[in-house]
Amino acid sequence: MAHIGNNAAIQVADRLLRQYGFDLDGASVEAILDCWLRHFPPRWIRLALIEALYLGRYKAISVEQILELWQRREQPIYHFNSEFEAIICHPLPTLTPEPEPVTASQPDPAISEFHPSVDTDPFVAKLTSIMQHWNGQEIMAQEFR
Repeated sequence: MAHIGNNAAIQVADRLLRQYGFDLDGASVEAILDCWLRHFPPRWIRLALIEALYLGRYKAISVEQILELWQRREQPIYHFNSEFEAIICHPLPTLTPEPEPVTASQPDPAISEFHPSVDTDPFVAKLTSIMQHWNGQEIMAQEFR
């Protein structure tokens, strides 16, 4: 088996395979990497994974096809730029567990309800005035019908 800890390119390859959800056709990440390392340089594996992501091909078999094509050409030929590589290889945030839902039967004592003072709140007085004016116009409109 390949030792992932001994090469930076393989560490990145391992992370890309896991974090981008490549279809490994039932194999483990370690087994896939071990197989590829027998035939291809670690740098090529990393580049092929980025190329596969760039092309929208999320299967290990697609990465292997890219590697075999490069082997026939005797050099990696990729289409992504350094900006895409930086985005893809930037560490993804770790997922945090969702907070447990708060039950409605237990009100939070830190949050108090808002109770405006009807007599002194200018906003309430303005709304009351508008409603009275509006209701008065509706009554007059009904009398003319």
